[in-house]
Amino acid sequence: RAARLDAVHGSVGSQLLDVSDADEIRRIAWEANAQICTAIPGLRIWKLVRDGAALRVDGATGGFVGVPAMLPAAVLSVLDDDATGSATIRSHAELDAAVGIACAWACLPMHYVHQEHGRAWLLLGSPGGVPAEAVAAVRSLANQVTLALHNSEVLQKLRAQVTPARLTGRANGGAVDHGPAAAAGSAGVGSRSASGGGHPGFQVLGDVRQAQQAIDSVFACNDVMALGGIEAIQA
Repeated sequence: RAARLDAVHGSVGSQLLDVSDADEIRRIAWEANAQICTAIPGLRIWKLVRDGAALRVDGATGGFVGVPAMLPAAVLSVLDDDATGSATIRSHAELDAAVGIACAWACLPMHYVHQEHGRAWLLLGSPGGVPAEAVAAVRSLANQVTLALHNSEVLQKLRAQVTPARLTGRANGGAVDHGPAAAAGSAGVGSRSASGGGHPGFQVLGDVRQAQQAIDSVFACNDVMALGGIEAIQA
């Protein structure tokens, strides 16, 4: 089972390399969630988004009798504006009714959500208990997708800032060079070259941090390099 889950994450990583469209990223994510549910029999996954005083169902996979469009706020213990608050599942009745069988449930907050409305959570359910490997697999996938969506958002802002050069009519190189930092709403602190996977990214960002402590954003040539840089920032 571990090999199947690793294969899901590897496939998602390769698919996301050339994708910048947010809708396509989400499609890939839900296809991967369905594959995780197949690899872990009995697993169900919901995505809930706060919508006013209720919860909007933004996706579900794994086998349901019926998926409602909305759920009452009472399903979760936290529905406020505290982005750091940890939600817990307070009411199972509506969730179990949608599945058609009593389940144990776990809640994963989505800390950085590219949604027009409200915070979001992933809910995992399974009869008899949610396996730890299911939580780890879905959390890892969510991190992959979050990074891809963030990159997509920044890319869209960058494209809007790129202007054609007067003589050639091509994209202005200066806008491309300075666009990432501007799109993120911050000043660039410099660029460094690295090669390989996450370890070079970790080393390079570690060196940058020695000279510049405040780093808001990291732009890298691939997700693996970016994750290495993020680890260095969090270290």
